[in-house]
Amino acid sequence: MKMSGKKVKHQRREEKGNQGGLKDPSKRRLLQAAVAAAALAVVPTVSYIVKHISYDDRWAFLERGNDRIRDYHSSPLGWKFVANNYVPMGEQRVIMPGTREFEEIRLGVEPEIIKEIKKRGFDIAEYKVAVTRQEYGVPDEARYTESVVDYCKKAVDFLYDHILGLERHVIDWTPINQKDNFGTGFNQKGLIGHSFYEVKIVSAANKADKKQSITLGRSQHQTGSFNNMDFYGKWWYIFIGAGDPHTIIKAPFSEVIPLTITNRTYEYRMQFGYDKAIQAGETVAEAISYRLGLMISKEFGIPNGKRLVEASMGGLDTLPEYRSVPQAIRWIDKNSMQAAFNLYMESPKKFMDAIRA
Repeated sequence: MKMSGKKVKHQRREEKGNQGGLKDPSKRRLLQAAVAAAALAVVPTVSYIVKHISYDDRWAFLERGNDRIRDYHSSPLGWKFVANNYVPMGEQRVIMPGTREFEEIRLGVEPEIIKEIKKRGFDIAEYKVAVTRQEYGVPDEARYTESVVDYCKKAVDFLYDHILGLERHVIDWTPINQKDNFGTGFNQKGLIGHSFYEVKIVSAANKADKKQSITLGRSQHQTGSFNNMDFYGKWWYIFIGAGDPHTIIKAPFSEVIPLTITNRTYEYRMQFGYDKAIQAGETVAEAISYRLGLMISKEFGIPNGKRLVEASMGGLDTLPEYRSVPQAIRWIDKNSMQAAFNLYMESPKKFMDAIRA
């Protein structure tokens, strides 16, 4: 049985991990999401720190320790349950065929599709495969989301003060509630919740007989933050997960920087392909965000901020999108954050060549 996918225009985004065998980082899902589990492993002292540091309301979101993150929704929830009980964020999107992530999904789900074809008595033929993705936010306690909203506002001001040339956006920071629906009306919002679910729907249809079709769904619980946007900047939104103290300090930086650099990343994509473009965008955004995270931790006196920011970098070398981030950080240390931003805006290729030289 052959499987094929039709190419479609795709919106940028990123991801991590997998529950149920599907995996797709066509959305930019921060190391925030991807590295969260690794961060838990490299910072065994967080539970101790939580018990021994006094937090005021400004840093309420940093109170959570490893156990609370690990235990939250530890049992898998079915995709239909997630879709019926959590908050839709953004439109359902198509994952681009031909990308590394699409192929991983297709190959991963193919045995199950073949099993279903035989079970239903369908023809063994060429099937067209399509994959869609939808995010669902998990609401959080007001005490945490309110402190995150306050931090995000200050962090974005801090970003604009330290990196010249960024487009200044008015972000509507909005905690999500159980009955909300941001499947529409999400443009230019900064949504705040505990964490989120990613629901992927895989469909396979017989090219010779479209009545022979199969649909499979998967849900995946993730911590961390992300942004979704189109390459033309016509719409965008940000999600910040309040449930993970390891990544939240850097999150406003790494999700706002792409609002400016995406046009340049898109041009790079036209020359070198989708996967390399995602890597380039992640590299400059995450490297600058790392340095800003250390700076704001010191200037704002964020409890344990330096250690949390450093821990958020754990496991980067295992993820293709972030493999060049350590090199970019070293380049920034020798030059500057502003130099990195300026060079990327001049040419993503020149930036990637420079950090690898």
